[in-house]
Amino acid sequence: MKKLSQIEEVKPFIRRIVKILCVTLCVYYVLNILFIDTYSLSVYFQQKNELNRLRNLNENLVTDNKQLAEEIEKLKNDPHYIESLARRNYSMVKKGETVYVFKER
Repeated sequence: MKKLSQIEEVKPFIRRIVKILCVTLCVYYVLNILFIDTYSLSVYFQQKNELNRLRNLNENLVTDNKQLAEEIEKLKNDPHYIESLARRNYSMVKKGETVYVFKER
């Protein structure tokens, strides 16, 4: 009978140890997921921010690419556009034209 009573005394102690061990493992697991692991939340948020930044950059580049494609088409097919660029950017004039330069006050 003495052995049985000793076992009964040890059972609550073992249960308590098992509970503490389970809680400790759960806390470790959660901390590992949040901060330590390769796929932790901090890495996730960093990658999410990087993805958003790259998507915005991609949208800007697509818009710029469309504008440049339109510019190329105008340069290939629109002589009036080429003439306006030559006049504005390079101060070119046609034969027989006189250029008047006015000073600003």
